[in-house]
Amino acid sequence: MSAAAISAGVAKAAGPVQVPVPQLRPDYIPPKPKQAFEKMIDEARLDGKTGFYVVDANSGEVLQEHKAHYGLPPASVVKALTALYAMDVLGGEHRFETKILGTGYLDGDTLNGDLILCGGGDPELTTDGLGDLSKQLVELGVTSITGRLLVWGGSLPFSDRIDRRQPEHVAYNPAISGIMLNRNRIRFEWVRKSGGYDLNLDARSGRYTADVTVAKISAQERMGSVYTYEDLGGTDGWSVAKAALGKGGARWLPTRQPMAYAAEVFRAVADQNGLTLPKAEIVTSLPNDSFIMAKRESPALTKILNDMLKYSYNLTAEAVGMAATAKRLGRPVSFVESAKEMNRWTRERFGVSGIEMRDHSGLGDKSRIAPKSLATLLIDPWSRETLVPLVKLKAIALSNGTVKKWVKTGTLHYASGLAGYLEMPNGRLLSFAIFSVDFDRRTRADLKGSERPPGAKSWAQRARHLQNRLINNWATL
Repeated sequence: MSAAAISAGVAKAAGPVQVPVPQLRPDYIPPKPKQAFEKMIDEARLDGKTGFYVVDANSGEVLQEHKAHYGLPPASVVKALTALYAMDVLGGEHRFETKILGTGYLDGDTLNGDLILCGGGDPELTTDGLGDLSKQLVELGVTSITGRLLVWGGSLPFSDRIDRRQPEHVAYNPAISGIMLNRNRIRFEWVRKSGGYDLNLDARSGRYTADVTVAKISAQERMGSVYTYEDLGGTDGWSVAKAALGKGGARWLPTRQPMAYAAEVFRAVADQNGLTLPKAEIVTSLPNDSFIMAKRESPALTKILNDMLKYSYNLTAEAVGMAATAKRLGRPVSFVESAKEMNRWTRERFGVSGIEMRDHSGLGDKSRIAPKSLATLLIDPWSRETLVPLVKLKAIALSNGTVKKWVKTGTLHYASGLAGYLEMPNGRLLSFAIFSVDFDRRTRADLKGSERPPGAKSWAQRARHLQNRLINNWATL
């Protein structure tokens, strides 16, 4: 081969004479434009985390989601889940029973034996209910007993409160036991008199009122805490700062002695009906030879749950949740263990994960629910058919029509939630869950020492405003 041919071949094999110089990546990459709901979240200034999930309740089509897999505190929103749990396990016609048992025998107007107030976990037992039970005994002809007055609350495990981070005096954090009177609250009333105040503690309902001595209260000259509490060996010891009392007023205080409280009130209303009873003793077991002398049934579970969801009663949520677990397991367990059983039920019943509750009421902030998990659970046809009749219908008027809502709200300090069903102006039914929380503010706040930490009210207002804006946005999609 000639030199010219070799030169030509080399030239043909060589690459291009000029190679393009690669362009450097810019130091700044413009972010993607924010969606409308992201701007709403920023404008709410909640800090912390917000997650939501909204889905067509009939087709399962996801309309929008944002951090929907994050487990966040549901607050009282979880009561909707507790209601479903109780309805599935206990049934809507379930009724709690409070009984009066007797031992021995009747001799004329005297019971020769013991009388036992036997709690059945009724969260709606009132002073009137105890009065009616004592009246049943009188109608049997009983006016006295020779034995003891006993009280038993072992149908549910005892706990002196639901959440230990709450202020001592808030009535929504009472004790739990198998017998719960007036939602385990005592009414505190004060009237200003010359030289001080008249303070009174009682258990009142519609027809019966009884003074209470199982709790004591005093007014003190001090700055700082409005209320203080100590256990005086089976008696609730309260004090209140005089400067906070003003001219007069009333409020409910929680009791940490639910069985002693119920026994004292039962003895008082029985006396009003003509039945004299000795001081009560608390027992941990029931005699085998007892017989029923009187009985009171609660309203049906559907009515109890309707009130629970409307007024967000924490005690009711724990009571019905533990009752459902007791039926599933065949034995009562604490509300913490019961909540774990409810978690298992959600996985078995609906096949969803991401629900890790520590109680049935949402009062504690250690519970976690992912918005997607709850909204997915709610689109189950049985969930919708069961829950919608228990929740009050509300409506929002929008420019393009009216949105109907069947929802449960939830609020803790620096935590807020909303979940349920929305019927859009075009008739489309949506299932959704929205949770927001600022863990840093909750950690810094003195939750036990203050009913309303600084900034908590305005934070909650902004959270509710964000929820409404999100719903309005979904109505336009």
